[in-house]
This record gives sequence, C-alpha cells and structure tokens, in this order.
Amino acid sequence: MFLADKRLGAERLYALAEYDEVLPFETEGLVYDAVSGHPDLFVCPLPHEIVVAPNLPARWTDSLRRFTTRPVVPGHTPVADAYPASARYNLGFSEAACVGGAQTDPYLAEAARKASRQWISVKQGYVRCNLLWIGSDFVTSDRGIEKALRAAGHNGLWVDPAPVLLPGFPYGFIGGCAGTDGRHLFWTGALKHLGAETAQALRALAEKKGLETVELSQGPLIDGGGLIRI
Repeated sequence: MFLADKRLGAERLYALAEYDEVLPFETEGLVYDAVSGHPDLFVCPLPHEIVVAPNLPARWTDSLRRFTTRPVVPGHTPVADAYPASARYNLGFSEAACVGGAQTDPYLAEAARKASRQWISVKQGYVRCNLLWIGSDFVTSDRGIEKALRAAGHNGLWVDPAPVLLPGFPYGFIGGCAGTDGRHLFWTGALKHLGAETAQALRALAEKKGLETVELSQGPLIDGGGLIRI
C-alpha cells in the first residue's frame, strides 16, 4: 500500500493504483497547507516498525495498521507548523545509511540507528524531501546531503530541483517526487522535464539496481512528499 498526497490528482493516483492500493493522504491544521498532504512529514517506515507523529489523526494510524503487520509506533514529538517541528519524521532511511539531524524525533533517530548500518547527520532539516535511496545509491537535490554522503563513501546523483513543482513554492525537491516497491521506481511525472542527461542518469541508476522506471504522468514532476510504501 502507498500513502500519496491526495493533491497529486486522479491521473497520477490511478496510475499508481495499478501496482498497489493507494491511500490518498491529507491532514488539516498540523503543518502549513502547501505540504499538509505530504506523508513523509508524518510517517517513516523502518524495517521492523513504522514510526508516526503522535498527533497524526487516528484514522491514518488505524489505516496503517490494517495494511501492515509491523507495529505502528508513535514518536515522542508532535509535528507542527514551524520548523523544526515540521521535519521531525522527515528522515532519509536505508539499511545502508540513514540521514537525519538535530531536528529528528529522538525515538525515530534511535530506532533508525538500530536498523541501519550508519547514521549521517546533516544540517538540512527536510532530509526525505531531498533524498531518495535507490538500493545503496542515493539521489538528492541538496548539495549538503550530497557532500555528507560522498564523504561517508556512498555513490549517487545530485539533481537540480528547479523543474520540480510544489504549488506555493518556487520549486519542490527530488525525494518528494518518487517511491519504490522494490521492483519499480515510481516518479510522479516524466523524467524528461529534468533534462535529457539527468533523465538518462536516473533511468540507468534504476536499471543498475534492477528496478523498472515508471512515470505516473507525462506531465511535470510534482513534489508530493514522496510515495511512501507501507
């Protein structure tokens, strides 16, 4: 099952639903409106549990529990409108390395450290928005995250986020445009909008990791807070 921002629209959500069930996600009054439907601000799946903001409405935690055998565990700190409270659960997790910072909820930080081989601290608060793990390689739209990951011995790509749409902001971020089910790498729009060279590099990276690239629309890439697989 995927959590995906309801405002991605019918075309993209229906296309994603061909691969797995989709729950169109939305909240009200917890964070600022432009990102109120971004699941990566509220939910962080880990291998053995799913950590959620303690003030995530019960209808969402109940839905998560219906779709997973993993425990759904509240973190210690609620999300709120102002940073850093809006980024408590926006962790860039993989088993190879997890990326967070001082803003990360303490329960989530501890659980992620135990589930990953390496913890990397960065100054960028919105890590998951800016970071997508493709196997053990990364794609990021933040130069600070790129520098920290390369220094720690990880390989990946930096992508200019300027073409990514996020209504209400000049642009969005690359991590918020994508998600994977372990067999496919889904994008909320067509990679051609990032430029031919970047599109080719992203397709090659997915192929290298044994993933099929799926573009949910031929329209622009939209930052919807990630396509979060539960």
